[in-house]
Amino acid sequence: MIGFKQFCEKFDFKVDVDGLPALFMTGNSPGEVKAHLRKIVKQPSMVQSVSRVTKHDKKKTFRAMAFGKYDDGTPEAVAHAKKITPGQ
Repeated sequence: MIGFKQFCEKFDFKVDVDGLPALFMTGNSPGEVKAHLRKIVKQPSMVQSVSRVTKHDKKKTFRAMAFGKYDDGTPEAVAHAKKITPGQ
């Protein structure tokens, strides 16, 4: 008899904690990630948001952090983009 394998798919979540840069955690659900954070962070109210992100968004964020670029949509990012691409 063939046994059934239970699937546990892990997802990436972006976590915003007060006073820290964006963190990425892996888990099955936002609730599981929040439960894990409650064990780590002294005050659970410091956790501002937990949102699911794709692998592409995660890579994009890490590349931006590596090159020292700004977050998309901020005035600094718009000014930086206009500076490196004049006339467009």
